[in-house]
Amino acid sequence: MRLSPSWQGNLDGHVVSHGNPATLTSWHLLVTFCSLHVALWMKFFEHKPFDSRAVMGFGILNGISIGLLNLSLGFNSVGFYQMTKLAIIPCTVLLETLFFSKQFSQLCVY
Repeated sequence: MRLSPSWQGNLDGHVVSHGNPATLTSWHLLVTFCSLHVALWMKFFEHKPFDSRAVMGFGILNGISIGLLNLSLGFNSVGFYQMTKLAIIPCTVLLETLFFSKQFSQLCVY
């Protein structure tokens, strides 16, 4: 059974893209959504009130980010993709420090 029509493994174990990376992104978000609801039902965490507008904005940006990262796998090597994902964290810290004057604890840095 293939879960996604856009990704298929070939005989030597490599993943080959066949089209739209949004299919893989959609499956990723659906599994995350279902897993979080199961975890909430099993009382792994508790529901707290939140600003729905901020969460929707974050969700949209997160979905776009996942889609672009999946798309980049079609144009770049896996090693470059992994290094790019790892570079996102220090770049985010740098941008938040420069533009929002946010201070980070030294415990978070190391």
